[in-house]
Amino acid sequence: MVSDDSMSDVTPADPIRFDLRPLWTYVLSLSIALLLLSAPLLGELAKLLGAPGVDWIGLFLAVVVTLVLHEACHIACARRLGINVRLGVGRVGPCPVIYVSFLSPLRVGELLEIALAPLVAVTTALVLAGLAVSALVPRATSILLFAASFNVAGSAGDLVMYSVLRSASNDAVVVDRGVYLEVEAKGWRPIVPAYLKYSAFLLCFMLVSSALAVLAASLLGGELSVRIAGFELVLARVTTRSVSGGFELTVAVEPIFVAASTCLALLCLLALDRLVRGRSIKQSIYS
Repeated sequence: MVSDDSMSDVTPADPIRFDLRPLWTYVLSLSIALLLLSAPLLGELAKLLGAPGVDWIGLFLAVVVTLVLHEACHIACARRLGINVRLGVGRVGPCPVIYVSFLSPLRVGELLEIALAPLVAVTTALVLAGLAVSALVPRATSILLFAASFNVAGSAGDLVMYSVLRSASNDAVVVDRGVYLEVEAKGWRPIVPAYLKYSAFLLCFMLVSSALAVLAASLLGGELSVRIAGFELVLARVTTRSVSGGFELTVAVEPIFVAASTCLALLCLLALDRLVRGRSIKQSIYS
């Protein structure tokens, strides 16, 4: 994790260097958490539509579709704003990434619009396309919905950038220096939001709570459920069946439990953040 030491030798008039690479733990933790949250929800939608499961070829196609549409959306949004860009390949920590490099200065407001465009536009388009073809090509529906989940997870870096830079003035100028962005915003100091500072905690909370739900389901005869207002909500299931030479174990944590545990974790993070509000990002990120 990146510590939150206050900056010391950067004056308010200096351009601030924003480098995503030291934030790779935030990006990775957030990406995994978004995948764990979106995949069960969209998988449940695929089941409701009668779509089949996805094999390895389908997963590969979903990844390819995600990469192409995600970066194409970045490029299209930038060109709509009159900004020339080019694609590049690099790393954020140990993770290889494809990114868009800006060939001319732009404003923070434009950068944030370009950053969020794929998360909003591509995810919506993939889900709507999956719904549209569900009756004709059910397998395509599964691939499109998985692509939507991958696109949500793949937007983690964009969300980190948005979360840090959104506190700057929309009119502040951003210059792409290749490996980092230089932000000319007088008096601005980057702040790490709660869900980023504790993104690893959020991920661990989701994994541990899911494991505890599965354990409880095992102890309760194979199903963990709660009754709310006369409706029974199943949170987790564990089933076994005999196969030749042994048995097969199936474990399922329902989307409603994943969503509820995520909301609970976010509420805990917001409460914790009130205790440490106002502390800025480590100097190595931007100085």
